[in-house]
Amino acid sequence: MAVAVQSPLLLFMKHRNLRGQGKDLYCKGIKSICLLVASLSLTSIALQGCSGSLWRKGGDSAALTPSLNEARPALKPVALGEVVAFQLISENRVRNHVILVGKTGGVEKISLVDGTRTPLGQILGPVQAAAVASTPNNAEDFEKESLLVVASDRGASLYKFPSLEHIVEMPSSTARFTAISFDTARRSVLLGGSDGLVYRWKLFDASGEFKPSRKDGVERYFGHAHSLTTVLPAPQTPQIFFSVDEGGVLSAFRTYDSDRFGGKYDTSLFDDRAYADQAARRTYQLKSGSSITAMAASSDGQLIALGGQDGSLEILTSKGLTRRALVKIAHRGDVLSVVFLGTLPLSNNAREKTQHLLASIGRDGQVCLWKISSSIAEGQAMQKEYSVELLKTSPVPGGYRLLALGLKEVGVATRDSKVLAVKFSL
Repeated sequence: MAVAVQSPLLLFMKHRNLRGQGKDLYCKGIKSICLLVASLSLTSIALQGCSGSLWRKGGDSAALTPSLNEARPALKPVALGEVVAFQLISENRVRNHVILVGKTGGVEKISLVDGTRTPLGQILGPVQAAAVASTPNNAEDFEKESLLVVASDRGASLYKFPSLEHIVEMPSSTARFTAISFDTARRSVLLGGSDGLVYRWKLFDASGEFKPSRKDGVERYFGHAHSLTTVLPAPQTPQIFFSVDEGGVLSAFRTYDSDRFGGKYDTSLFDDRAYADQAARRTYQLKSGSSITAMAASSDGQLIALGGQDGSLEILTSKGLTRRALVKIAHRGDVLSVVFLGTLPLSNNAREKTQHLLASIGRDGQVCLWKISSSIAEGQAMQKEYSVELLKTSPVPGGYRLLALGLKEVGVATRDSKVLAVKFSL
């Protein structure tokens, strides 16, 4: 520090021809600079306490709440790298923590209460995708009997969570997995392969016993011609799951062990006009022909949101994969992530049916909040009309992955492993 301060001061003295009075002036200058540095240090400390409260002016902006990574962990930090899993979990049946799994194998837990980051440990990387789920016997408490499944170039591995104790490798597979998710019932794992296949790893047998290592517990689903980017269970229909490949094809599969005749004459798994046993797969592609870069399903099982490489946003019905709304330019560049936040209370409008809130983020660094409304078409009691309205935007440079934290709040993971919470005021 002394060297860095001394040189410019001497240059200043030379410039002013004050070398004859250098000693006294030098001491006074050093003392002033030290006081200035101390003052700046105190100011910096004071600012750190409120650095997350970044409020921007403007009626259409949102408030960026404190960063969730400000508190320093007491344990040894882990290497995260790019975040590949970003998930809200419960402890004591309260959703109050976020789990991060990094590409380099680091696992961290972040408190939504005070922002404390707690390193949980390091697993073998590099990790392509990961997911956490509580076991079916444990409901929503992730502190007991939870599972972490990790996909890498070497296959898929199952760990206990949060201890990260290795349990077993996925049997009978040499595939490289690029996408992963637990099914709705948390009894099996869906994996998307670079070979274009969807793998369903059944963790429990027919009697409900935990047997993840049995060789007959892996099913394969064919139909994609490219490497898979997304696998996602249908929230309200356990026998259906969705998958997306790099070629831009969205598929809806029915599981092999689902009851082909169940609901045949009352409910269709794919649309309102076909019997449940007449199709095992339904496909869809974006209207623009662009690749699908982001996908989300609403928790009520009604809608699917698709983001395109061309910046477009499409809204489909889960049944039938029928397009209901299109935003041609939702973002400038790729849509990186989309997530449903929930449904708004209905107004007094008798024609209004539902209002879903959706958040999206694109390569342009903008987080957008959308309202998707459905209403009964005029004079057509069985026909719905859909509309998409942009409510708010908030810039988050470097953000690329979203997580629903509440009806008006979304978590954003950045490329440098930071996590921000964006709270919208409506």
